[in-house]
Amino acid sequence: MEVINLGVTDYNKALDLQREYIQSVQSGRSFGRLILLQHSPVITIGRNGSKENILASEKILKEKNIEVFEVDRGGDVTLHCPGQLVGYPIINLAMNGKDVHKYIRNLEEVFIKLLKDYNITGKRIKGKTGVWVRAASGKADQKIVSIGIGVKHWVTFHGFAFNVNADISYFSLINPCGMKNLEMVSLSKILGREIDFFEVREQVVKYFAEIFGIKTINGFPEWIKRKATYNHNFKKVNSIIEEFKLNTVCESAMCPNINECFSNGTATFMILGNICTRSCKFCNISHGTALPPDKEEPERIASAVKKLNLKYVIITSVTRDDLPDGGVEHFVNTIKKIRSLNPNIIIEVLIPDFKGNKESIESVVRAKPDVISHNLETVPRLYSEVRPLASYSRSLELLKTVKDFNNNINTKSGIMLGLGETKEEVLELMKDLRKVNCDYFTIGQYLRPNKECLPVKEFIPPSEFEKYKIIGLEIMNFKSVNSAPFVRSSYRSYNG
Repeated sequence: MEVINLGVTDYNKALDLQREYIQSVQSGRSFGRLILLQHSPVITIGRNGSKENILASEKILKEKNIEVFEVDRGGDVTLHCPGQLVGYPIINLAMNGKDVHKYIRNLEEVFIKLLKDYNITGKRIKGKTGVWVRAASGKADQKIVSIGIGVKHWVTFHGFAFNVNADISYFSLINPCGMKNLEMVSLSKILGREIDFFEVREQVVKYFAEIFGIKTINGFPEWIKRKATYNHNFKKVNSIIEEFKLNTVCESAMCPNINECFSNGTATFMILGNICTRSCKFCNISHGTALPPDKEEPERIASAVKKLNLKYVIITSVTRDDLPDGGVEHFVNTIKKIRSLNPNIIIEVLIPDFKGNKESIESVVRAKPDVISHNLETVPRLYSEVRPLASYSRSLELLKTVKDFNNNINTKSGIMLGLGETKEEVLELMKDLRKVNCDYFTIGQYLRPNKECLPVKEFIPPSEFEKYKIIGLEIMNFKSVNSAPFVRSSYRSYNG
């Protein structure tokens, strides 16, 4: 059974995914899927529900940007919000005894077992669905897990909502599950601390597999699957790269866009070898002891650029902390050689941090590339895990220094989503970039290139990428924002 870990997902999108996966299971193309995600605040009403159990007025709901959906599941009114783990198991009960009540009891058992790991006793209440915990003396039991399912031709949909770090105040807007005076509670409220959401999610998968007696694997949502495309340009680009004995980040980093870019006659050239002196936990490029710079490489790159008839070229490199200047002389020579053979070309350089050395940064600026790019890669909280030898503040300072030396050069930075960052952290990072006058911004989905790299925490839906793009352009005033699952820092740069 595939487990699909998503980030905060629009409720409509989640409904569409369930319908798609129901058909897949009914047709026999899939053994089943477990969709795990979070929702922005939203109220749903089940088949047995009543709008009278929504206590907030339409005006208040509109002010809070909370939509209401009437859905085809059991139960009454419930509410979803960030910090709540929502699960939609798509299972064929025809292969599991056709027992709906047993299925619901098994879902409850998942959380009763999980709560034991936190020394919390979860319980059922006769005649009701979900999981409760015992409240303080004299108070009614509190509900921590809500369950409401649908079944179509014995295939399940909808599912459960587990309050992990959820803001419980949202539930004051409704009579939860249609029950007056029902008090909801979260795991974080019981324990008095923020809970590792992703750790809890893994526990849910573990107990789900154990109780339902199934094997789970991490799956990919449909928007991450793409068909490879090739044309005559692909072979042409590949042969020229081989002819001039060049490295590309497209190949070394296992970029998912390599087929598209090569087929469009473009590539991102990687100078200073293919061995990096750092070991970032997201990157596929080999690390270790690097060879001395190849002095003939700048000339070969310039010749390849001319032969490819490029109008826009991107030059990047591995990080060379072993070199006194970090490899800046090689960057400068490459820029000059390209300009000498291709005077009208637009040059973008994606540079390492040079350990913050301002003389090195100034040397790149004086070479006058059109765009200087340096990626933040992720939010500051995750640096110790994702980029242990880098510094968030140093990277921001680099982008600021470029503008200090020459405000006419456009600067650019990019990040990956799906490593465990929050929306608030991403927005704060975007603000930080604008404070240093960064012009261009890219956002893409992190994809694990090999088993040694960090696992993907969640797949962010395309609609969320689009929201970041709108915020970046219309509110934060970046000159350009390229935001979509397969976007990488140099993806389609030639389009502006």
